[in-house]
This record gives sequence, C-alpha cells and structure tokens, in this order.
Amino acid sequence: RYLADLLIPLGAYDLRSPSPQLIWSDHFAAYRRSPQFKQFIRDIGVFNYWKTHGYPPQCRPVGKEDFACD
Repeated sequence: RYLADLLIPLGAYDLRSPSPQLIWSDHFAAYRRSPQFKQFIRDIGVFNYWKTHGYPPQCRPVGKEDFACD
C-alpha cells in the first residue's frame, strides 16, 4: 500500500490500492481523473453508493452511468 501512495501521484495508476485518506488529496488529482480511478471506484461499490446517496463535493455524475472527479 505504501508503494502505491508514493507512486500513484507520479503516474503509476495501475497500482490500485492507495490509502483512502490520500485519494482526495491534491497530489492525487490526476489519478482521480484517470480510467483506473473510475474502475477502482466501481470495483469497490462506491459508484453505486454515490448514485443512491449522493456524490462527494469533488465528484459529479456524467449521464446515468458515469462520473467525473476533480
């Protein structure tokens, strides 16, 4: 996990286990815009949760089956 925390901000988006508290930091902004982040959010069930309960302030729906985050 620590390796992902260090390398994802450098572009190693294929490392899929960043620390949850770091995902929303400024250093992870590019990762949050990546297809890998979208897949990670879908895989862990967060996207379905957001669709039901609302999106966090830095994310928004894009159509019915997609989303974008800053």
